[in-house]
Amino acid sequence: MKKAIVFVVLGIPVLIAVILKLFGDNQFVIPIYFEEGVSNKECDIQSKDQYYVGDFQTIDGRNQTLKGETSVVYFHSGLNKSLVQMSMDFERVFSTKSEEASFKVYAFTDIDSYSENVPDLPYVTILQFNMDQLDKIASCSLFLSQSDFADGELLFSTIVLMDSSGRIRGYYNGAEEEEFDRLSAEVDILQLENE
Repeated sequence: MKKAIVFVVLGIPVLIAVILKLFGDNQFVIPIYFEEGVSNKECDIQSKDQYYVGDFQTIDGRNQTLKGETSVVYFHSGLNKSLVQMSMDFERVFSTKSEEASFKVYAFTDIDSYSENVPDLPYVTILQFNMDQLDKIASCSLFLSQSDFADGELLFSTIVLMDSSGRIRGYYNGAEEEEFDRLSAEVDILQLENE
């Protein structure tokens, strides 16, 4: 009798695990934004096709593409967390990633907020723009919502995740620690998609 109870107690979890392994579909899906195109009269964009983020021209005239690897973009200003603090947040989250992981973190900063005295930030590539460029990128390329602006000014706390094709895959609030954890998990999922 005791053997039967032990068999049932140990056998049922094993049986459940085997059934789930054989017939289960453990799949996490990150949304793809703007699959059916974009309609933005303010930016003169009308498309019914999947939207892909284009290249950006920095203040020094360089073209920067965000395609080819998973990209994480955030906007930096002297008004939000410092570049050093944001870099520490990104380092905390991304230092656990394998060396084969292919992703880049970009800080889009306005020329007035950037200081040449910023220390080396191993997880962040800094790209400089003027404020008009930043506003246009935020509204017309990354389609940040009006809640990301206050009195017409960009709030600089939104983080955007893009896949290697240039499709927007997520928006995150950089002021909240939990959002960094969600971002980290979703970067892992995108890395699996790219394999």
